[in-house]
Amino acid sequence: MGTIAWTPGDDGANPNDEAKAMTGDESRSLTVDTRVRWGDSLSDRGTVVVVDWSGVTIKWDDGHTNHIQHNDMGDVTAVPSKLV
Repeated sequence: MGTIAWTPGDDGANPNDEAKAMTGDESRSLTVDTRVRWGDSLSDRGTVVVVDWSGVTIKWDDGHTNHIQHNDMGDVTAVPSKLV
C-alpha cells in the first residue's frame, strides 16, 4: 500500500497515491491545526501550531516541537483530517 499524497483542498480520495515531497509553496499554504506526518510514517504525526514567513512550527505527538523552514518541508506530508 502506498502513502497518502495530499495538498490543501485534496479530499484524500485516492489513498494509494505515492506521497510527493512538499514544496515551499505548499508549506506556506498550511494552516494552524493541520495534521502532518514525517515521511511515510503512520505513527510519527504532529499538528502545525505556527505558520510564519520563514516556516512552520510542528508540535509532534511525542511531545517534541520544532520549526522547519518552508523549503525544508520535503519530508513532511499533510494528512487529510478524515484519516487522522
